[in-house]
Amino acid sequence: MTTITQQDSLYSLQYLKRRHRALRWYHEWSARKRLALIQKHSSLRSGESALEIGCDAGTLLRQIDRTGARAFGIDVNADAVKICANPNVRVGGAEAVPFADSKFDVCIASHVIEHLSTPRQFLSEMARVLVPGGRLILWYPFELFRGMTVLPELLLDRRPLSLARQYHLHRFTPASLRKLAADLP
Repeated sequence: MTTITQQDSLYSLQYLKRRHRALRWYHEWSARKRLALIQKHSSLRSGESALEIGCDAGTLLRQIDRTGARAFGIDVNADAVKICANPNVRVGGAEAVPFADSKFDVCIASHVIEHLSTPRQFLSEMARVLVPGGRLILWYPFELFRGMTVLPELLLDRRPLSLARQYHLHRFTPASLRKLAADLP
């Protein structure tokens, strides 16, 4: 089994800078589309607080700020947090969120849950930091098999395809997520 090294990481500083330089237009377009969906389905309002888990360089956070909501973020990658350069963004993991209980009206995680070793712990953390009646918004890939959506990136970067299943530890469907969250407090 091939293991992921820092050189292979999709999250190294070198990779982040190259990706953001090459795909800045795509990240901006994608963030606008995601915010439109967030607004349509959860009505994020001015004055509310929103936490983005896995905020990367903060593209979506900047869009959320424009709504008048208070935007906060966490990312496990300290280099991404530095690139983000936002005082409301902290280094932190999705399974141990570095914020107080009942702090956020909305939590957003885009392509995060499939990477986590304990997704149930992540859902529990979201329940902890959300205010009563708060909203959790998840994006996750539609995959016929686990790791499928990582293959093009691995091919383009000439990395071993065997890494795909190490990046995506889980394959989710709406039904599997409902089952995972069914008995959370």
